[in-house]
Amino acid sequence: MRKNIITIRAHHLLCMLGFQGYGYNEAFTANLKKIIEYIGKDNSTEIRIVDTGDIICLACPHNRNRLCQKNENSAREIQNMDLKVLKKLDLENKTIIKPKDVFSLIDEKIKTPKDKRDICGNCEWQDKCLWHIGKRQMY
Repeated sequence: MRKNIITIRAHHLLCMLGFQGYGYNEAFTANLKKIIEYIGKDNSTEIRIVDTGDIICLACPHNRNRLCQKNENSAREIQNMDLKVLKKLDLENKTIIKPKDVFSLIDEKIKTPKDKRDICGNCEWQDKCLWHIGKRQMY
């Protein structure tokens, strides 16, 4: 039996938990919504957690050659967010895991306001992010 594996960058796991329909543009928002719904419906899906561009990035208007080009530092800043999430979850880059297991890990290991500030820094979506304000959506 072939496994269904979807590649998601580490910090996007948090974005998925906090998503409520906002995004950079309609294409980005529709893509993220579709991915969240897909992961929530297909019990056979596993997630490969990475620290680089993923399928969510593909619909981002700031994505150029699989790197964030929003500003001159954004690619490095975004990857640092991914690395912080991986470290806090005690996971290696490219770990493959069931969605419910990784979201349980997030609940267990990334829960304080300090944890969230350490990872999210100055993310422009904090005031709209349900995960950041403690009202997560998935699982």
